[in-house]
Amino acid sequence: MKDLWPILTSYRSPQLVHKMVHAIETLVQEKIEIMQVCGTHTWSYRRHGLDSLLPSHLSLLAGPGCPVCVTDQEDIDWVINLAQERQNTLVTFGDIMRVPGSTTSLAELRSRGTDIQIALSPLKALDIALSQPSRRVILVALGFETTVPAIAATLQSAHRLGLGNLSVALLLKQLLPALRHLFNSTRPDGLLCPGHVATITGKDAFAFLPKELDIPAAIAGFEPVDILMGLAELARQISAGAPQIANTYPRAVSDQGNLTAQSLVRSTFAPAPTRWRGLGTLDGTGYRLIGRWQRFAVTAPTDALTSLGTSQCLCHLVILGKAQPEACLHFGTECTPTRPLGPCMVSEEGTCAAHYYFPLLKPMGRTEA
Repeated sequence: MKDLWPILTSYRSPQLVHKMVHAIETLVQEKIEIMQVCGTHTWSYRRHGLDSLLPSHLSLLAGPGCPVCVTDQEDIDWVINLAQERQNTLVTFGDIMRVPGSTTSLAELRSRGTDIQIALSPLKALDIALSQPSRRVILVALGFETTVPAIAATLQSAHRLGLGNLSVALLLKQLLPALRHLFNSTRPDGLLCPGHVATITGKDAFAFLPKELDIPAAIAGFEPVDILMGLAELARQISAGAPQIANTYPRAVSDQGNLTAQSLVRSTFAPAPTRWRGLGTLDGTGYRLIGRWQRFAVTAPTDALTSLGTSQCLCHLVILGKAQPEACLHFGTECTPTRPLGPCMVSEEGTCAAHYYFPLLKPMGRTEA
């Protein structure tokens, strides 16, 4: 694999694609299932039709790689309730807007005049708080390890500016410790690891996968050839029976990761329990504010909200690799990207939406319920 890394910039090279596909075909002689825990991998894989190039006995399963999709229904309803308080201005990323709550969605509330602002960056919340000093501006902080440093930087800027009307509703999650819980019930043959998260955490943070869980792992980028290289590396490990953590995305990921970002996070947050759709409450997989930053926190209700999900929506199984979207009775009929019943169909990283927009030429993965 290392011999091919210098020519990774030739993304559209037919020769390079051929080498990767040939390597995978040569190494994969029996059925294997690879889990991907990044929504961008899911979309790229399906958008570019990589299934048509790969052996039929290599299947890709979607895992909990979409921050919106793994957000528990109770937390969706909590954010919706915050938006409906008259003194609040809610600032959020666009993905969560159309996720259905028990009775409504943020998009529906916004259409009725509720003060909800969509942001591409959490820093926009600073501008809104400065321009509306009489309003309580609540930033919905949602994402994995990749997003956390930006939230920390936003809060530190708010402190320097002396903003007293900015708060944060923390829905941030730590993907890496959650994988330990996930693999108690699901055990893929290999794991395609998220390049985005790894740029922050570094390659070494994934070492527990082969060392403790005996799972082959490869960090991969997002171009088609990046994914193929990651799959070829996983096929090599599986064929050799030698699990390890490989970095096939070295142009962006180092062994130790972004130390500046990690230091910023440690000075702002500490690990905390948090709720996951499909997994329940997991210790040490969320974040809480510490020290001077605690004043920015919006306190979530200690008692669980009464949340009513769609009884036959399989999103909680899809994000655990236990069901394919097509197994859902509502997929493509009652549930579409314009009329979603669950977050997996509405998020830009959602598995159901990726399956809806980019049908595959062959089925893949398990469909157990």
